[in-house]
Amino acid sequence: MVKEAAVIVIDNSEYSRNEDFEPSRFAAQVDAADYVFTAKLSDNAETNVAIVAGAGKSCDVLTSLTAQRSTFSRVRSNMSVNGNFNFSLSLNIARMVLKNTPISSKRIIVFVASPITEDSSMVESLAKKMRKNNICVDIVDLSQIEENKDKIDLFHEAVNKDSTSHKLVADPNGESLRNQVRKALFTSGGATGGGFGDFDDPTIDHELAEAIRLSLQEVGGTSNAGQGVTGTGGGADSQDMHMDETDEDRDIRLAIELSLRESGMHSDQQQNKPGEAPKDNEGNSKQ
Repeated sequence: MVKEAAVIVIDNSEYSRNEDFEPSRFAAQVDAADYVFTAKLSDNAETNVAIVAGAGKSCDVLTSLTAQRSTFSRVRSNMSVNGNFNFSLSLNIARMVLKNTPISSKRIIVFVASPITEDSSMVESLAKKMRKNNICVDIVDLSQIEENKDKIDLFHEAVNKDSTSHKLVADPNGESLRNQVRKALFTSGGATGGGFGDFDDPTIDHELAEAIRLSLQEVGGTSNAGQGVTGTGGGADSQDMHMDETDEDRDIRLAIELSLRESGMHSDQQQNKPGEAPKDNEGNSKQ
């Protein structure tokens, strides 16, 4: 199987509480995403997968690209139902996660459990951006919303290049979502085979963009620190990597760094329970 960089986007909005898919849309997505995550890494040891939660005040990157199979079990505890799903922002963040990977084959698998609020022109523009960046997009629609189907059809038609992108309209009365995804995206050869800062990109939600901007200001000096969550320094190599960034890409990248930092802090808090000494990487208490 081809080596691939993939981002799984989960719709963890309030709509995902719906229980038409057992036991709920959210739980069904997490189970299906767990399968996709494991299957991707099993197909090729050099494949990397990331996880994005697409709802809430801003979209959270729960883990950057990784080849560690145990990662999903760790980050799923950080997932919760929260707010509204933002289709365009979550896909743009997934695009940025994939931007600098040396892996040439790039894919986004996005679960949609709630209304796509962007209008048709924005949806088509977003799809064309993905195609321009050579990113395949598989959409799993469990929203049961007629208007979504039209927008997803439009997106799929615009993004699909050489039949490398796929869509699945899931059936709540059929098999488990996990099995439907397996058959649609794997068994049939599917999934295997002006800027943000100035609010001039029609595919970006302005309120969420402003929320990200404020979050970045709160942490203070993020853009001047010259040091990302991966520990990359602010030297010449780091500067060269981002030389061709647009304002939109820069701000989304900084939002990803902030999201990963907060996700890491949450994991540390979960690992070190109140009243216990901090633990090292081996799980031993530090004295």
